[in-house]
Amino acid sequence: MCQFFVFCRKLAFLSGFLIIFSLQFCELCAQSKTVAHLDLPFDKINYAGKEHTNFKLTLNGRVKSVVQTSMPRVIYDGTITSVRNQDISLTKTSNERLTAFQEVYTFDSTGRITMSQNSSICFNIPSNSDSVYEPIPIIRKDSGDYTISSKHSTLYKYSEDRLTKIITKGKENIIYKKVFDYDTQGNLTNIRDFSGYIYLRAESVFTLNNYGYPVRVEYYKYNFFKKVPSKKHYVYKYRSSEIRNKKNLKSVENYCYDVNGNMIVYQVFNKNISKCERFVYDSLNNKTLEGRCKKLEVSQDTCLCKNFEPLIGYEYDDAQRVSRRYLIGEWKPRNSDSYYRYDSLGRELEYTEYELFNGNWRLTYLVKYSYTADSEIKEAIVGRFPHDCYPSRYYNFAVRQHTKLDSLNNVVERIAYIKKDVPGIIVRYDYEYDDYGNWVKKRIYAGSADENFEMKLIEAYQRFITYY
Repeated sequence: MCQFFVFCRKLAFLSGFLIIFSLQFCELCAQSKTVAHLDLPFDKINYAGKEHTNFKLTLNGRVKSVVQTSMPRVIYDGTITSVRNQDISLTKTSNERLTAFQEVYTFDSTGRITMSQNSSICFNIPSNSDSVYEPIPIIRKDSGDYTISSKHSTLYKYSEDRLTKIITKGKENIIYKKVFDYDTQGNLTNIRDFSGYIYLRAESVFTLNNYGYPVRVEYYKYNFFKKVPSKKHYVYKYRSSEIRNKKNLKSVENYCYDVNGNMIVYQVFNKNISKCERFVYDSLNNKTLEGRCKKLEVSQDTCLCKNFEPLIGYEYDDAQRVSRRYLIGEWKPRNSDSYYRYDSLGRELEYTEYELFNGNWRLTYLVKYSYTADSEIKEAIVGRFPHDCYPSRYYNFAVRQHTKLDSLNNVVERIAYIKKDVPGIIVRYDYEYDDYGNWVKKRIYAGSADENFEMKLIEAYQRFITYY
């Protein structure tokens, strides 16, 4: 009997230890973060074929997937108009079909994006229905009351640490494919764009220096269809004779670097544009000048920029942050000189701008920032700025904007003041969070002075998040 009681005590102690360990483990999971990302191999260049599709999303926990459905805002004639009630339902105001948008993302265990999907969902509302139709479509996948009008899925394929393919699919077929090729050192050498699986429509060919930096990028575009006259009209047939040649060469870009790997020359020319830019750096690799290079001589190892015309200059503080940006030479409509000041955390405290007018410098813009633990205030001492709140019929600019944050650093309120103490627009954000501290529901309400600050639900979002 005594041995039985000893066993029970040990079992109870072990169970308690497991409970405590589980709670601590869950707490650690909640504290970890997923920085979901898509790193395209374009860190050194901005060549003509580059697409600005870099993706970054920071969430708590080890995130596996995110499904987000949104009802977009409705702005009619500059006035905020609501078409949904506080339960994220749709309000039927006419016989027009209502549309929502759905985004789906999946990630691997390192946070790299592996799939993205975008859908437009049109609601089929019967003409005899009530004024309110619900819900957000992701909740009821089995409902036949809506249709997916468009749907695109994009898959991202990797080999080791490198992105190798981006495949975009429509409802049924592959409509686009991008293939990345690398050399044995892992440097990008070629990008091929396909329509469907096999039709090569464009490619970018990279020439690299001994350090793996691209010094020349040639962009080719192919027309794999040809016009064939028929009895009534032209038809298009596949033409397989397209090869890489000067006829298909659409643009060329040249790059030069200093011994520290900083890009010092960027040159591009095609049928629409021909330009050459020059950059100068200090001993700490901060860019101090940029401008035009009127004549460039390029050899295998060096670039010689003749007749350099500086256009923009930069100065830095002791923490290597930009403290001044100024224009050089004659600018139209006028030259400007800008100054920046920061606090110890690197947050901007003050922005000042001067303009040269009739031979004299005048202060045209002075904005100051102040911060507390849960708020940020942006105030224009001189001039006005376009606020971050929703547009109104009359209030597109503000002299002060007050932003409030919650304990999870999400914006909960923004107020744009049209005069020092006169608000023009108020926007409030309402959240619901999961156990990891990620919001799963977000509602945005707005009201403006010309509508007596009647707060209307103008956007609604809902997320379903899964974790590893």
